[in-house]
Amino acid sequence: MRIGEAPLALLVRTDFPLQTLPDLIKYAKENPEKLKGGYGSSSVQAALAQLASVAGIKVISVPYKSVPLSALDIMSGVIDFAFVDLGPAMAQVKGGKLRAIAVAQGNRLPAAPDWPAIGESYPEYGSFAGWFAISAPAQTPPAVIDAIHAALKRVLDKPETQSKINALGVTSRPLGPQETRSFIVSEVDRWRKLFALAGVQPE
Repeated sequence: MRIGEAPLALLVRTDFPLQTLPDLIKYAKENPEKLKGGYGSSSVQAALAQLASVAGIKVISVPYKSVPLSALDIMSGVIDFAFVDLGPAMAQVKGGKLRAIAVAQGNRLPAAPDWPAIGESYPEYGSFAGWFAISAPAQTPPAVIDAIHAALKRVLDKPETQSKINALGVTSRPLGPQETRSFIVSEVDRWRKLFALAGVQPE
């Protein structure tokens, strides 16, 4: 049973002269391979490659051992931008250390309604987010699964629950047991294609 998603946000340093995503894309088109974008995970690498593909830009991709390390190098000016998980991104923006210019989603998020979605400019971009789900042993009786799902849905529907998970950078997007199974199958196929586009090598 899927609970929700934690999308990526596109961050730049606070004094970065390109104020918006359209500004960044325009500059990148006029100055190929001038901007440096960091990635600290395979999913972030895919998000960066997809942006370059749909926007028709060429940037220098800089690998990191982790996403937090790429965020540190945005602050110091080593790289110009990077995708960061929404929760840490919200903390960095709130602390005045970084600035968000987009979220890697088709639509804006309840947790950050002022941050534009990449999908507003590029509908074909898609969604780049980690997701959370509850699983049970394969032999669990259907009646038990249904009871757990009903209880989980009651909790997720509460406004106070919505508020708390939004504060963590998670968007509530629950799916039932059957829907979750179908979602996982489709995600495996989608990410396989995205990793191929990004040149991610299997480990």
